[in-house]
Amino acid sequence: MTSITNLPPRYEIRSLELKHHDWAKAIVALSNVYNTTVWTASCRQNLTRRTYDTYKSMTYLIQHQIESGHSLGVFDKEYKFKRSESVATGGNIYWNLANETADAKDLLEQMDFPLVSVAMAYDSFDPLNLEKLVDMMAALPGFGPAMTSLNAVDKRNIDSWRATGPGQVLFRAATSTRQDYEGKGLMKALAHYLMRASAAKGFRAIQIECVSDAVIHVWSHPPEPFHTDLVGDINSMDVKAEDKTGAKYYALRPSKQRLSHTDSMPQRNPDKSFSFVNYDGPNLATDAQVRRRIRQQAMRDTAMARRQRGDYGKHNMRQYPMFIEQPGGSNTLLDGFEAKKDWDDSEANETGQRICQPPAFSIPFAFQDPAMPKQFSILLNLMPLTGLRLGVGTLSHYLYEPTQPKDRIVSAQASSQRLLSFIPSRYGHVLLLRHATDCVIAKLQSISLPVEDRSPKGDLKALMHYQKALKALQEALLDAREWAKPETLCAIQLLGIFEALNGNEKEDSWIQHIGGAARLVEARGAHMFKSEFERALFLAHIGPTVMAAFLSNTTCFLEQSQWQAVIREAVSEDSTLSNDKEFALALWGGLIELPRLFKDTTELLLAPCSPLQKDVDNVIERLLAKRKNLMIWLTWVRKKPIVKNGGLREDEYGVLVFSPEFDYRGLGPWCITRLALRGTYAVCRMVKSRLLYAISPTRFQHLEVEAQDIARRVLNLKDEMATYKDSALVWNQFMAQGSWIAKGIVETKDIWAERQEGHEGMLEEWKFVKWNQVIGRKMS
Repeated sequence: MTSITNLPPRYEIRSLELKHHDWAKAIVALSNVYNTTVWTASCRQNLTRRTYDTYKSMTYLIQHQIESGHSLGVFDKEYKFKRSESVATGGNIYWNLANETADAKDLLEQMDFPLVSVAMAYDSFDPLNLEKLVDMMAALPGFGPAMTSLNAVDKRNIDSWRATGPGQVLFRAATSTRQDYEGKGLMKALAHYLMRASAAKGFRAIQIECVSDAVIHVWSHPPEPFHTDLVGDINSMDVKAEDKTGAKYYALRPSKQRLSHTDSMPQRNPDKSFSFVNYDGPNLATDAQVRRRIRQQAMRDTAMARRQRGDYGKHNMRQYPMFIEQPGGSNTLLDGFEAKKDWDDSEANETGQRICQPPAFSIPFAFQDPAMPKQFSILLNLMPLTGLRLGVGTLSHYLYEPTQPKDRIVSAQASSQRLLSFIPSRYGHVLLLRHATDCVIAKLQSISLPVEDRSPKGDLKALMHYQKALKALQEALLDAREWAKPETLCAIQLLGIFEALNGNEKEDSWIQHIGGAARLVEARGAHMFKSEFERALFLAHIGPTVMAAFLSNTTCFLEQSQWQAVIREAVSEDSTLSNDKEFALALWGGLIELPRLFKDTTELLLAPCSPLQKDVDNVIERLLAKRKNLMIWLTWVRKKPIVKNGGLREDEYGVLVFSPEFDYRGLGPWCITRLALRGTYAVCRMVKSRLLYAISPTRFQHLEVEAQDIARRVLNLKDEMATYKDSALVWNQFMAQGSWIAKGIVETKDIWAERQEGHEGMLEEWKFVKWNQVIGRKMS
């Protein structure tokens, strides 16, 4: 590990390994029993025996924290061994656990190793087993009651800080320095180092219980850019416990020591596209010039994206027909062509003729607005999935086939339905939302026709509504009262869906439109997503927002703590994720940092001169930490399989493999969400493996092989499943979201494999640039 410290050069901070296990136990045990006021005052008898008992009983505590990979130690590089036999082993401990006549000085003399200070820590998502700490609590009476008392005064909502996945909240459990090295600033340097290291790994907070004034002071005064919240503060004199008879007593008296529980976190300041993202209170910026500039920027970005696609101002270049119901029952196009009668609903045009509509499907709730079109149910059944996905499907697999019964249309996209359920009551009151809804409905009606009955002129109505919606959107973005309304954001979501449905050949074309929505989400601010509608709206934008940052080579504002809180709240209250809330939060809690990791990797490979090794090591360390979290997530999710008996298995990388017998309909809509999460996992694993290979091809050659294997599995899966029942639906939920990433990895396999003779270090810049071009990612 590499970080800046103020320690003299003789000292080095390193991650602890299992070979340091006994050394760390000895330092923590001796320091606590002999040098910590709480225990020296409250447990004054048999201190050496208590030290031994503490040493033996904390085996599990120390081992768990070392194995977590987050525990650190200060090593004295100039340490002089006291015994010759210690030289051969690099250090040793010579305690005789039967010798109770030894005092603190003797025990310290028998600790002959270069480790001089430790900061033990573990990922709170992998918690301690309290049953394995019983003996330690017996060795340190009052420890359990002290921690219980501190937790009792913590008034925070547990959901506001609890980790929902690995790599989010770090717990500290033991800070100790050998007595012969006290007063040298080691504990402070180690604490500051740990703050920076945990932030680099992506942790959003560190929690520590402090039982000494020095530790409290250090953690209460962190370096920039960190800050600490005091969430619990008591005096040891007030800690009560209960004996076996139920009688109350003061467990730590006569010790008089302040005990504190602190929560430290980094303060990030990511790049901002809008000048009023930093706000004071619930009010948006009031400066008219600032707001006008913001709206102009949003409109300019949208127009630029459409010009790049080549469809700017080209929405009405062709003549489009309408279906007219004739007295004889057949449907005739205005230009004389005839279509089959497959309609069960219609509306009249201005001449009194009946304009035919595709069949409506069942509606799960009563409409609150009589102006709502009856065909709204087609939106519920065929709406593309966004939300907690890295992309959106083209929806061809949802389209109604007249040769099949209607129950084959499965409303699996429950989260999208939840958002859409808020539209009816607003439909007749917000013109922009009405036009956006109508254009998507009309488009779905057009493409839901049997293939043989479709016409290139069939989407006239959809494009007319789309044109009206774009005009209304422009007016809303320029209106100080309208741009921040949730209805405006909802309409942009629908228009982005329309882009996906509109047949653009680029699989990721929709993201160019959704990028503007991400900017508006950030501009509204986390404090403006309070209502149930706003939370559902926010949930629908999480995936697109991350991908917008990913493709534009920027960091994602959702990394910030206030936005992570909104994510937790939105997911927690979404009943459609009832079986998978923890899985979703764990995966996406780390995924929102993927754009930053990609951006940092890009800066390394495109640097005009060779980057510093410490910067390279930092990015590698963070990528490895996130990759490890993915492995933990996979282990966790495997404990609750989608199916227990057949139909579904995994390859060696945890990528799902489907059999012809797999039938999602027997499992319920929740399994579709699980499939999407497993697909997201596969995408993340591909990308992180490839980034590590790009930074160090020699070291991570095996990860390029892994990325290629997963990519081929993804691309082959669609063909392999072609004959399976409901294969297209399963494909879209599982991996359509990342097929373009997989395609880019496979397409650049050969050029990445070419190694110039004598070339060392990172991947050649032009190869990395080529991959980014293939997947449509910006480099600047």
